[in-house]
Amino acid sequence: MSVFNYERKIEDNANAKCTEPFGTLCKLMERDGYCVEAQELHIILLIYHYSANNKEAIEYHLRKVVELAYAHDLLFALADAESYYADAVNAILREYPASFAERIHKISRKIYDNFARFAEKTFRTNVYERLSKSDYRYVFYAIEGFSNKQVANMCSVSERTVSKKYNDIYCELGVHSKQELVEKMGTAFGKKA
Repeated sequence: MSVFNYERKIEDNANAKCTEPFGTLCKLMERDGYCVEAQELHIILLIYHYSANNKEAIEYHLRKVVELAYAHDLLFALADAESYYADAVNAILREYPASFAERIHKISRKIYDNFARFAEKTFRTNVYERLSKSDYRYVFYAIEGFSNKQVANMCSVSERTVSKKYNDIYCELGVHSKQELVEKMGTAFGKKA
C-alpha cells in the first residue's frame, strides 16, 4: 500500500485518538504490518517535536519507537535514537526487561564506536586532500612544538610569513589556534597533542 493510500485513510479516520495526521499514518502503517516504516516516521516526528520543544509529543513518539522495537525486534533505529535522547530512552527502557535494554545499549555503543572510527577515517582522508606538502611541513613543526620564530629560521622566511601560513592552514582545517591544530592533526596522525 502506498503512502498516498494511507493519506486517504487518514481523511476517513477522523475519530483517531492521535490528532495529528502523521500520527494516524503511523497507526495505520503499524496495523497493516509496515512496522519499520512506522518506526521511521515516529523518529521523524520525534525530531520535529524536539525542535519545537513539545515534550508530550516527544515522549509519545519515543514510546512508540520503543514499543515497535520491542514488539518486532526493530532495535537499530532505537539504538541510534538512544545516542541522541539517552535520558528519555533510558527512562522508558526501565519499563522493559533488562535484557532488552542491554541489547539496545550494546547496539548503541557499537553504532557510536563505528561512527567514531568512520569519522576519524573521513577526517584523515579529507585532510590529505586539503593540505599541500608545504602545509604538512608547518603542521609537523607545530606538532613538534616549534615556535613561529624557530619555524621562520628553519624555513628562511619571516615570522609574519609563518604566521600567515598557519592562519591559512587554520582556515583550511576549521581550527582557530596552533593548539587546536596540534590537537586535531596530532590525533589524525596518531600522535598525542
